[in-house]
Amino acid sequence: MTPKGLAPLLDGAAQRFRAELDQPGQVQAEVLHAILQQQQHSEFGQRHGFAAIDNAAQFAAQVPVADYSALSPSITRMAGGAVNVLCAAPVLAYEETGGSGDGRKLIPYTGAGLAAFQSGLLPWLDDLCAHFPGLGEGPFYWAISPACRQASATPGGTPIGLPDAAYLGMEVGMAVAQLLAVPAEVGAIADVGQWRAATLQHLFACETMSMISVWSPSFLTELLRHAIENRVALAAGLDPERARVVLEELARPSPNYQRLWPRLQIISCWDQASAAAGAAALRAQFPHALVQGKGLLATEGLVTIPLVGAAWPVLALRAGYFEFVDADGKAYGADSVAEGRQYQLLMTTHSGLYRYALGDQVVVRGFAGRTPMLEFVGRSNSASDLCGEKLCDAFVAGRLASLGQAFAVLAPHGADALRYALLLDAAAIGASEAAAAAAALDQALHDNPQYAYARRIGQLGPVLAVRCRAPLQGWLDERMARGQRLGDIKLPALIGNSGWRAWANPVDGAA
Repeated sequence: MTPKGLAPLLDGAAQRFRAELDQPGQVQAEVLHAILQQQQHSEFGQRHGFAAIDNAAQFAAQVPVADYSALSPSITRMAGGAVNVLCAAPVLAYEETGGSGDGRKLIPYTGAGLAAFQSGLLPWLDDLCAHFPGLGEGPFYWAISPACRQASATPGGTPIGLPDAAYLGMEVGMAVAQLLAVPAEVGAIADVGQWRAATLQHLFACETMSMISVWSPSFLTELLRHAIENRVALAAGLDPERARVVLEELARPSPNYQRLWPRLQIISCWDQASAAAGAAALRAQFPHALVQGKGLLATEGLVTIPLVGAAWPVLALRAGYFEFVDADGKAYGADSVAEGRQYQLLMTTHSGLYRYALGDQVVVRGFAGRTPMLEFVGRSNSASDLCGEKLCDAFVAGRLASLGQAFAVLAPHGADALRYALLLDAAAIGASEAAAAAAALDQALHDNPQYAYARRIGQLGPVLAVRCRAPLQGWLDERMARGQRLGDIKLPALIGNSGWRAWANPVDGAA
C-alpha cells in the first residue's frame, strides 16, 4: 500500500455520512431495527422480546435503562466463556476501562460493534483528508490503545484489548500502520521510561509529521515536557543536523514546534469539559496546526465526530442507537431533541449494551442538517474524568473507607497540574498522617485501570492531602445555601469539580 492509497480506501465515507444528516430519525430507526434483529435470539433479546419490538417506544417500554452494575453479571459470564448472553454474535475482544464500583469495566466488542465505530471514524478521517491536501500521505502519530499494555485475556480466553487497526477496519488500518511515525510495536514496551524514550526518538526524528492523534491533550503535553527535560539524551539518537535543530528549539522557553514539524496540520484530542484548558494550551503551542476536538468517544461506543465546518461535533448516526434523557427523566430520539437543552445519554450498541447509561451529559448546540451537534459538558455529579480515568463515587467510597476518617472526600485539585486532592479534617489528622493517607489512597485508586495508566505515564500526579478547617460544616452550609434540606444532604466520596475551596476552608496542601 502506497501512502497515496489511503484517501481512495476511505471512498467517500464523509460524503455518505453528510448525506444522511437530514434524516436522523430514519437512520436511527434502521440502526435500532438492525440491532434488535441481530440480537433477538440472545438470552437478553429473548427475555425482553426483541423479536416483537417494532419501534422506539416499544423498545423503551420493554427494556430498562441499565448501567454497568446491571450488566456486570452477564458480562462476567461472557468473559468466563458463556455465549449468546447479551449478544448473539461472538465477542471478538473486550476493552478495559474505569468507572465501576470495583474500578474496572470490561466492554464487549463484536464484529458489528467494530463496524459501528468505523461508521464514524472513517467519515471523520475522510473529511480531514478532503480538507487538508496531503494529510492522507502521512506520517501520523496515532495513539489509540494504551501504551505499555501487556497482552491479556478473560478467563474464557477472549483477548482484552484490540489492535488499533481493528477500530479503522482491516484495509484502512493496515494503510495507516504503514504511515505511522512511531511503529506500533513501541506501544508494547512494558517499561514506561523506555516506551517514552522510544516514542520521543521516533517523533522528533520525523520531520514530515502531518497529524497527531491522542486522547487527552495532557498525554501530548506530558510527552513534550519529557522531551524538553531530556533533550540531550533525546538528541543523541538523531542524525547530527536534526539533533542540532531539536536541541535549539527544546532549549527555548517557548519552542517553535512548527520548525520541528513544519508539515503538521492536525492535532486531534479531546477539547471539551475538563480537557478544554489542555486543548487551549496545545493551540497556543501549535498555532500553525488545527487542534481539532475528537467529539465524544467512549470505550462503550462512538457518539459524535467532528466535521470541518461544523461548529460542534455531530452525532454519529450509525454508531449506535441513542436516547437523550432530560432532567425530568423523559427520553427523546435524535430527531426530537431541542437546541440548548442538556441531556443524559443512553446508548444501545451492536455489542450487547442496551439503553446503557454512559454517564455523559451533553448539550445540543445546534444541528448539522437535522442531526444534533453536541457539546460534552461532563460526567454526572458522582463521577470525575480529568483525562480518561473515569472515577465514580462508589469506587472511591470503597477506597476511602479503609482510611478510617470521619471526613474524607476526593476532588479534582484544580491547579495547573492534573491531580486529585484528598480533603481531610485538620482537627482529626496531622500533616504527616494526612500525607500518608493520600499516598495510600493514590495506590488504592490504581485498581481503576485508567487511573493506573494515567499515573504510570504521568498524565495525573499523585493524590495530594489537603487538610481543611471544619470541612463538614462547610459542606453542609454550601448545600443548604443551594436549597437542600439539612436532612437530605449526603456527604459524597467524590466531588466532580474543583470548587471545594469555596467551602472546605483549606489549611494546608491546597496550593
